[in-house]
Amino acid sequence: MDLSSQWPIAGRWTGLARWNYTLRDKRLLEGLAGVEYNAGCWAARFVVHRFVSATQEYVNAMFFQVELNGVSKIGSNPLELLRQNVTGYTKTNEPPPQNAIRSRRIESGNVSC
Repeated sequence: MDLSSQWPIAGRWTGLARWNYTLRDKRLLEGLAGVEYNAGCWAARFVVHRFVSATQEYVNAMFFQVELNGVSKIGSNPLELLRQNVTGYTKTNEPPPQNAIRSRRIESGNVSC
């Protein structure tokens, strides 16, 4: 079974997750959970990733990133991991593609940059 999603939590917070489970072996193959905060001119991401290695042991990784829009990113980069593991993943601080299947609720706020 393989389930993944990205959803608005509240205000400027977005959650994302992936659960990849084998019914035959009755164990988790890969799991991912994270949150993103979009402040308008900057964004922050925290992601926890757990997966089975070639030796059949679990490997755990944590990513934290602060992104200053159009300037720079600080911290470990989880973006490629999120794009590969969460179907339809888009960064909260960039507009979704023109052909996006799902609509995204746009939050407005008083953020000055």
